Amino acid sequence: MKKVWGFFAGSAVLAGSLYVGSEKLVADELDQTIISLKSYGFEIEDLKKEGSNEHFNCYLQDKKMLSKAFPQLQSFLQAIPSKDFKDLKFHIDSTVQGPKVSLTIYPIASKDESDKAKAFLAQKKLQLNIYYNSLTKHFSGDLKDIDEQSGDMVAVVKGVNFEGDRDQDVLKISYNVERLSIGKDQQNIFSIEGVQSAISYKGKRNEIANGQTTIDAISFRDTVQHHLFDMKNISIGVSSDDHVDLIDSAIDIKADAISIQDKQKNINLKGVGFAYGVYDVDKATYLKLAELLDKSRTVSDPAQAMQNQDEVVNTMIALFAKGMRVEVDKLGADSITIDGEDFGQALISLKLKVKDDPDLLQKIQISPMLAASSTEIDANLQMSDKIYTKLMQDKKGAMLGMVPPKVQNGLKTYHLLLKDGQMSVNGQMMR
Repeated sequence: MKKVWGFFAGSAVLAGSLYVGSEKLVADELDQTIISLKSYGFEIEDLKKEGSNEHFNCYLQDKKMLSKAFPQLQSFLQAIPSKDFKDLKFHIDSTVQGPKVSLTIYPIASKDESDKAKAFLAQKKLQLNIYYNSLTKHFSGDLKDIDEQSGDMVAVVKGVNFEGDRDQDVLKISYNVERLSIGKDQQNIFSIEGVQSAISYKGKRNEIANGQTTIDAISFRDTVQHHLFDMKNISIGVSSDDHVDLIDSAIDIKADAISIQDKQKNINLKGVGFAYGVYDVDKATYLKLAELLDKSRTVSDPAQAMQNQDEVVNTMIALFAKGMRVEVDKLGADSITIDGEDFGQALISLKLKVKDDPDLLQKIQISPMLAASSTEIDANLQMSDKIYTKLMQDKKGAMLGMVPPKVQNGLKTYHLLLKDGQMSVNGQMMR
């Protein structure tokens, strides 16, 4: 299972590197691919040239170099030991015909050196194809279909393909996954089915401008530990708008059903939703914070790391001091069932406004409570009678009994309001 996951992870990193490098390609400059890969920290071996074709092996030697080229990959790269990347070696066949470049990538060595693993790699079943036109800036690709369900490995890849275009600083990508299943024998399997996605990225950092993704199903099953996780009919919408000095961003996630099971609990949720937005964010301070966060992921010196951490905290406070709005339109589920018992509905909505306050940092340093005068909160908590009763039986939840709930649309409701440093719940002032 690890070698399959490693291939997908390594291929994603390699494909991104090759795409950026291939933007510089012209018919008589195929060497630019090699130069680009080396600049991203890849080591090249066994290079052979045949006319307009090149064949070579490569592996990631220095992931710090790749992190600098692709800041958005830093968290992912840090989570995987450098040795795992070095153990995963790829072969690449590249061909140029005029402005058109085609690449075929497949692993030839992995951490697993058993005869079975070597035989599997020798069959070239794990294969990624990339096609790119340096004039039109159009690219496409696909993963070769796999149906490997024998012995101690399950690897099913079906209908995985992608395509996209770059127009100046905007990168548009769409991809589809009919089915992807990876597991260790039949007892531990992760699967995702029916993925359709279209995403636009913008700027030097390739941040998401907008995107829409739908997924028929996601599941994870571990029959040994009796763990089960299922999601059905998921939709994810993401948007980001740049104004002159401000940034707005939002995400909307929905799922028809979520099931979670283990030895102790069986939880089923229906009509799950999470809609969240951040608005009027100061662009200059946000970009400074993003740069500091990128830098913090590559700093190894403890003293420098501590200094950078202080800068991140102060810049984050400075970002809030410029003012912003946070809105959660919906967080909850229309139906919650636990161990076969229907508990009904629970929903949370929230509006938070941070006022422009140049003295916010000083207020927090004196007392965090002073910052409340710069913050407004308007929140609603709604729940069924059954959930309310259950919460009242818990010591922490019993605090809700201090203020009688209102009833709206058949749901117990709490309205929390924080304004001018004063907080009220259902109109009752809290001290």
